[in-house]
Amino acid sequence: MSNDNDKQFTVHNIYVKDVSFESPKAPQVFAKDWTPRLNFDLGMNTKNIEENIYEVSIKVTLDVKLPKQSNVAANDEVKDDDLEVVFLAELEQSGIFFIKGLSEEELEIVLSIRSPEILFPYAREVISGLASKGGFPQLVLPPVNFEGMYFENKEKKNTKQPEASLAE
Repeated sequence: MSNDNDKQFTVHNIYVKDVSFESPKAPQVFAKDWTPRLNFDLGMNTKNIEENIYEVSIKVTLDVKLPKQSNVAANDEVKDDDLEVVFLAELEQSGIFFIKGLSEEELEIVLSIRSPEILFPYAREVISGLASKGGFPQLVLPPVNFEGMYFENKEKKNTKQPEASLAE
């Protein structure tokens, strides 16, 4: 059993692994009223590179749409068919972490919660910068509760019934 002095968690590097920005309706979109509808998707990957060295990546996809008609208020409900993509941003923000001396459960928590919490502010800054450099108003991604996501996903996995028993 390891004591707390043997436990190590260090950030070695934080970097953008992949980034993409598309603005298919520019420059016409800049004349429209800014009543955006945001679709935000977040994914995560972890990879053991070598002993005690892990790569954690969060993948952010953000598409921003505006109503095709310009007389629509920000809170009005609009069907998806009546929206057009004004920009799409995709980012894979990654980090290399040295992790040693943790139990399997502690390691899972560090890889699934703590590491993404470190990476997300960097991802938020990159996405915000892409939007601004694309000519759009400042965009701030909403906070993400990685701990809540982790325990929700863990609970879903634990409550899944084996497929064979469902078929009977």
